[in-house]
Amino acid sequence: MRKASREVGYGDSTEDPLTVPAGCVEVRYVPSGDVNLDGTVNITDYTRAINNLGLESNADYSDGDVNGDGAVDSVDCGIILNDWHAHLNSNGT
Repeated sequence: MRKASREVGYGDSTEDPLTVPAGCVEVRYVPSGDVNLDGTVNITDYTRAINNLGLESNADYSDGDVNGDGAVDSVDCGIILNDWHAHLNSNGT
């Protein structure tokens, strides 16, 4: 697999209540576009962004706002597709 650009991704229990305890925020070093913070950019990330497409108020990384402009749009979907199947291993490379 090819190496993607990397960034700090974040999410809280409102986005992923099964893995993030209530009242906590999870922050991880991830490949750009990995909105669910599992270490790989794939259909799950793209689906989350598509489901939030057009969200312009209070959009965050875990909604699919990969570029941090406050909206989930085609630019974010393009970033996810550009890094499709990219992943980071346990040491962040």
